[in-house]
Amino acid sequence: MHAFRSIALALAVAAGPASAVSWDRPGENPYRWSVWHAVMSYKHIPAPVRVRLALRARWSAPDFIVAIDRYGMRHQEGLRFTDGIRDMHFGMRQTAPHVTMERWAADHVELAPMWCDAEHCVGSPYVCSNIFWTKREFQVASSPTEVREVHETPEGPGLLIGLTALVAGLWRKR
Repeated sequence: MHAFRSIALALAVAAGPASAVSWDRPGENPYRWSVWHAVMSYKHIPAPVRVRLALRARWSAPDFIVAIDRYGMRHQEGLRFTDGIRDMHFGMRQTAPHVTMERWAADHVELAPMWCDAEHCVGSPYVCSNIFWTKREFQVASSPTEVREVHETPEGPGLLIGLTALVAGLWRKR
């Protein structure tokens, strides 16, 4: 058994770093563990910040809602996120280190409430309750054109994203 583990480890190391995991079917394998466990596993976030984020994600209203589509995360006011969706917890204690949405249809959108502390943010898409982290940039778009590019998809304006986020936020509070 020990030899088998050694061979498996050698093959994993030889294969190089893990590639991105495609999030093909949102909602199919929802997260079924604690928010606390997921957020506290993000060791790169300072411990006091992890504790605050875990408590806020469990007990308080989100700071804002983002729309996630195949192009990334979009925020109505032009906030930007530097790391995409990282270390997404899903299912029963499973984690995907880097997540892509490249296989989504061009018009597919999922909404996710976000909680932030300094540049660290955690999110939890409504469709699946998965937990992920990202980093937010403090520089917001400086011109109306730049804002439009941040939250518009090729298929339509950001207003639809904002209205959908508002309705989803009201629905979740029910």
